Amino acid sequence: MDGWMRFRGDACTMFGLVNQQIDKYLHSNPEFQSLSHSAFTAADSNSSGTLTSAELPPVVDALWAQIEPKLVAAGLPPLTKPAPEVLDRLFETSDKTTDKQLDEEEFRAMFGALLKLAAKESAGQVA
Repeated sequence: MDGWMRFRGDACTMFGLVNQQIDKYLHSNPEFQSLSHSAFTAADSNSSGTLTSAELPPVVDALWAQIEPKLVAAGLPPLTKPAPEVLDRLFETSDKTTDKQLDEEEFRAMFGALLKLAAKESAGQVA
């Protein structure tokens, strides 16, 4: 039991470090700001400055394909993108204005939450 608890504690510590790396990348890396802005703008099909839940999956897929390998190259473990129904729940919780649309700031926050959730799920598979 003691070995299991130590292993579990190590996994929690690793998850915390992964979260820190994700936060650092999302908040201080101009590349992420540029990539997320470009992806958001391209997905905003009606130029409204917001994304609906219907516009979200392709932009998340495109941004995930660009960002996840960069995080792995920076030393994070590979992440598996959560299922579409998780994306739906994240959309709802990220919509702070409750207008059923995400502005660019809400979108960036949602994508960060998606990455952290993927990291947590990856740590859960290990632990």
